[in-house]
Amino acid sequence: MAYDVLLFADPGIDDSFAIMYYPEIHGPEGLGPIKPPDTLQDVEVHDINKILEIINEYKDNLIIVNVGRLTELALMFILYGNDVLKDVTPRKR
Repeated sequence: MAYDVLLFADPGIDDSFAIMYYPEIHGPEGLGPIKPPDTLQDVEVHDINKILEIINEYKDNLIIVNVGRLTELALMFILYGNDVLKDVTPRKR
């Protein structure tokens, strides 16, 4: 079964500055010598203000994946309250 995935990939402020000011080290994608596959060009990237709309639209089939710091995920609860995920169905392995 396929799921909709909400990926939080918060690099943090220190990594963000390093990527901006040292592109010769981190590369144009911010991943150093790693080049993302061309198939990733259709990936949608949204800011935190779009998160509630995404959660409500896909709540019955949503998996939330957080890599890196938890700042963006925590900000979701600060902005929208503790019940923001109440309608998201938990998945069991």
